Amino acid sequence: MKYIIYLFYKYYNKGSGANFAYESALFAVTFLIFLNLLALINLFDMNYLLLGLEGRSRGGLYLIFGAFYILPMYLILFFIYKKETVVNTNYDPSKEQVHGWLLFAYCIFSIIALVFAIQYRR
Repeated sequence: MKYIIYLFYKYYNKGSGANFAYESALFAVTFLIFLNLLALINLFDMNYLLLGLEGRSRGGLYLIFGAFYILPMYLILFFIYKKETVVNTNYDPSKEQVHGWLLFAYCIFSIIALVFAIQYRR
């Protein structure tokens, strides 16, 4: 997991976003975990985990998801993988580009898997 955060950190550490690259990397990993959890919830018909959310406004759903799902995941990653350990970690630079592309492909695959899981349950 630390390596995935590191790859996102290296990606976000370029250009004007370098000041908050670590936070962006944590959010990207959190979002990726969230996408995969939603795909699993839809695929295995575990919608009981989302009970009580129907009939809410879109803004209310965003607040609920942020407060109860995304924020705890972000905070767990924040406390387990400290900024200093992610920034000061050295991996093989020759493999970083290939692994970055594999991570990008995995992100695309996760989005496609979520769409298929939603379509499968309809």
